[in-house]
Order: sequence, then C-alpha cells, then structure tokens
Amino acid sequence: MWREGDALRATRADGAAVSPDELATLSKHQVRVGRPDGLQEIVASPPVEAR
Repeated sequence: MWREGDALRATRADGAAVSPDELATLSKHQVRVGRPDGLQEIVASPPVEAR
C-alpha cells in the first residue's frame, strides 16, 4: 500500500491489482498509511526560539 497524493493505492504481494471492494475496505481501515505521525512532525520541526 502507498499513497499518491490523497489516493490510497494497493497491490497484492505478487503485484496483482486489488479489487475495488478490497481497496475501499483498505481505505476505510488504513487511514494513516503514507501519512506522517503527528509526533514525528513535531519532532522534525525546527526549534522555536525562546522569547
């Protein structure tokens, strides 16, 4: 599974395409695939200067 923009894409281990029903199920249950974790974004952001 991977994301192309906002669209989730998936193939089977052998490279065959998944059915539209399977892709819909994956999209419903795999919301975070290809998106950074919120904590990772905070840790990776530049430090804020103290005032």
